Amino acid sequence: MRAPARKLTHARIVLAVDKNGSAHSDVNAADFLHVSANTVYRVRQRFAEGGLEHALNHLHPQHLKPHTLNPAAEAHLIALACTHEEGQARLSLRLLADKMVELGYVPAVSHETIRKTLKKRPQAASEGTVGDSAD
Repeated sequence: MRAPARKLTHARIVLAVDKNGSAHSDVNAADFLHVSANTVYRVRQRFAEGGLEHALNHLHPQHLKPHTLNPAAEAHLIALACTHEEGQARLSLRLLADKMVELGYVPAVSHETIRKTLKKRPQAASEGTVGDSAD
């Protein structure tokens, strides 16, 4: 059975610190395991606060923003992208973003979000109906 290197290192830290049990051992354990003293301190803190599982399986918080466009708003965007405005050969991304806000589908949206959404749905951007007017 294989385990990630970080998990093995954290297990070794817990074992090394557990043998000596003093703050003085953090530096010795760090030198012995070739990690920083701060790493030993953080693993020891997580072990004290949450136990062995928390110390070994510590996951960094993921910085995920919720999607600006929900599936219903995406459907409205695709429908808007497939329509033509009077006097427009094609709709710009900024115009689509403004229309989405104007029609109340989203409180705010950037042209970049519109671009990424339409890029993952190639049928909406086919035949040159959508694009940036700066071309």
